[in-house]
Amino acid sequence: MMVQTMQANTNLPKPSKSFHEALTRRGLNTPEAANYLGVSEALLRKDRTSRSPQIPFSKICGRVVYFTDRLDDFISRHEVGVAA
Repeated sequence: MMVQTMQANTNLPKPSKSFHEALTRRGLNTPEAANYLGVSEALLRKDRTSRSPQIPFSKICGRVVYFTDRLDDFISRHEVGVAA
């Protein structure tokens, strides 16, 4: 009996850095992101389809993904401080 071994195809492109980051970071779907931010899903959809979206999101394989680190940065940038 002869056993064949499969060799790895070295001609395949390496995954991009952003793809690798997407796999290792925490991504939220729209309902989860709405809950995380304390806003409605409709607000996220409206923002996403506007000419200049404010809330950061990514599309991966056609799916909308919100990354928690980017949402945290967004929240920090839009935080209103209390005057002393």
